[in-house]
Amino acid sequence: MTEKTHGNISQKGSSMLSGYLYGPNNELLTYERYGFLAASKSTGDLTALKATLIVVTNDYLKKTEEDKSNIISALENRISSAKNTLAEKEAEYNTLQHKKENKKSEIDEIKEKIGRAKKNPQEVLKESVNKFSVYIGTILLILMSVYLVLFYSSAAYSAFFKEFSITDTTISQAIFDGQAFAKALNDGFSELLIIVLFPSVFLGVAFLIHVGDNKKGIPDWLVYTFAFLFDALLAFEISKKIYDLKRLGDFASNLPPYSIKLALQSADFWIIIFAGFMVYIIWGLIFGQVADGWRKMKHISIHIADLKEKLSDLEKDMTEIISKFNEKEAEIKKLKTEIEHNLKKIETIKVKTLIDVNTFKEVINDTFKGWVNWMSHMDHNKDRREEAENIKDQFVENFLKGVSTEKFFILN
Repeated sequence: MTEKTHGNISQKGSSMLSGYLYGPNNELLTYERYGFLAASKSTGDLTALKATLIVVTNDYLKKTEEDKSNIISALENRISSAKNTLAEKEAEYNTLQHKKENKKSEIDEIKEKIGRAKKNPQEVLKESVNKFSVYIGTILLILMSVYLVLFYSSAAYSAFFKEFSITDTTISQAIFDGQAFAKALNDGFSELLIIVLFPSVFLGVAFLIHVGDNKKGIPDWLVYTFAFLFDALLAFEISKKIYDLKRLGDFASNLPPYSIKLALQSADFWIIIFAGFMVYIIWGLIFGQVADGWRKMKHISIHIADLKEKLSDLEKDMTEIISKFNEKEAEIKKLKTEIEHNLKKIETIKVKTLIDVNTFKEVINDTFKGWVNWMSHMDHNKDRREEAENIKDQFVENFLKGVSTEKFFILN
């Protein structure tokens, strides 16, 4: 244990205490106590104050030489810890580098797949798609749809609502009525609704045949039979009205009543069949080809969209990896700089005298405090104390100004 008596310390256990110095009688004194005794010995002579400050400064500088090993040891510990951290960071850096390279390979591969899918769609479909045929087929499908709507609307009006006149004896006059919609609207909204919706029945049949819904239990032949019979009944009704008009104009009464046999022998009957039934059968065939073409093209688009989505996810991952990579790179650079700085500091400390500015000022201030305490004890006036403080401040300022970086290593 350290023993104190009026600022003195016994030598027991005091060799480790850097805040003390030896007095005239080889006893350990605090800097404050030393300053008090020095002032007492010189009876407060201010010229002796500077000499006292020089003594404690030299004592401080001597002790910093003894502290070098401790400071160097602390710096070496810092370097060792920094090197361990550096090894961990470099391992993480290498892992991220590997991840970055792998992710780049994945991104390049996806980009290549997208390029191939756009350039050679058959690689995705395992078969070629003629886009020109699909576009032409689509245009034909639209035109034929318009035709079928007009044809079956006129045919429905002629079959169900139109009152034929003696002049309506040709197929064109009987079926293609340019005023069908206007006349139907004039007759009533229900009639208009029927002739507007009637074409959807035949388009629906064509759609049913070629989309494949009939495979859920309805045989193809039954659908075709239904469609043909429906068209045949419509053709029979219209051709009968034409025939009946001709029969009314036959004053010799040589024309027999209209029958199925006569219908099968009538050109009007077969013209209506071919103008309707055969057209929407062709419509259905084209629809099947066009739908299949669009499906394949859609499949390519979906495939490319999926690849682009995957590419977007990979690029997000890549951005995150690059961010971590750059962060790790900065940390490694900082650690290397710290290690290099501390190594240089060690080399500098080995060949230079250490000065810790804050500690140096504490030593001077503690010594001066002891000096001022003696002056106060001896009732020295305020002016003398201020003069003493000016000497102390000037000493510190001049000393720090005179410190050469070639001989001293300054710790702030």
